[in-house]
Amino acid sequence: MKKLVCLALALGMMTAAFSCGQDEDADTSAKTSVSEKDETEDTSAEETKEVSEEETEPETEEETEKETEKEPEETTGAAGSDGIDVLPVYAQAMSHIYYAAEEPLSGYDLSDPDYMISDDEFAVFDVDKDGTDELIFLHTATCMAGMVGYVYGVDENGELYEKLGSAPFMHFYSNGLITVDDSHNQGVSGSFWPHSVCQYNAETGVYEWIYYVSAWDKEEFPENYYTNEKFPDEADTSGSGFVYYIYETKPEDDGRGEPDPVDVTVYDEWYDTLFGSAKEEKPIFYNVTEDNIQSVLEDGYVG
Repeated sequence: MKKLVCLALALGMMTAAFSCGQDEDADTSAKTSVSEKDETEDTSAEETKEVSEEETEPETEEETEKETEKEPEETTGAAGSDGIDVLPVYAQAMSHIYYAAEEPLSGYDLSDPDYMISDDEFAVFDVDKDGTDELIFLHTATCMAGMVGYVYGVDENGELYEKLGSAPFMHFYSNGLITVDDSHNQGVSGSFWPHSVCQYNAETGVYEWIYYVSAWDKEEFPENYYTNEKFPDEADTSGSGFVYYIYETKPEDDGRGEPDPVDVTVYDEWYDTLFGSAKEEKPIFYNVTEDNIQSVLEDGYVG
């Protein structure tokens, strides 16, 4: 019996010793593993730091210019003076035009069975030079009598409003003036096309019609077939073969005065005083399609 007990005790001590050895080896292995992990993380962190420092090194001016050239061309002045983003308002207006085929404010019918609404055009451009883009919509996909053009803005409440409504034959100038050609030239102006001049009024926020100009072309019309009058040679003091009629629309009067014909030198002086060194500008127009409405107005850029 004693031998059996002693043998059991001996076996127990050997098992305990063996277990302790395993625990110590495990501890040593674990410590080594943690140490190696720490060293690996430290090395990885240093490498990450080096990569990060390389990535944050300032780019050369040439690299910056290349990246800038690749960026899409953003529309200018998208946010109004009141901090209102005008593009979503314009997108809603053009979507209404596209899907409903009607002008969004007046409800003017833009549909025509012989034309496609996608043949109409729109542009986003700072027409009046106030730092905020306007929306220009030209409805020409119809007969001449139904053609119209609009310049829209966004008011302080974020609502669309009309800055100018006219024939769609608009010309935009760098001083904010707009000229609008007559749809027809059936008078005696000949090679001179009659047109109106519109000027932006910052107080009212809309364009006003300030002048209308027509002419008499002597070569084509030696006699006015409407009135049977002879060409007024006495007014053509320079002998250019043209006299001009400059109608002034006064702010307090809806009508136009009845001007006398004037020589081309008077017309040139009037033109230079009004336009000075202003140049005609050409906004980029896009056909009224879903893709163009999205890319120009909803995404806010073209390119």
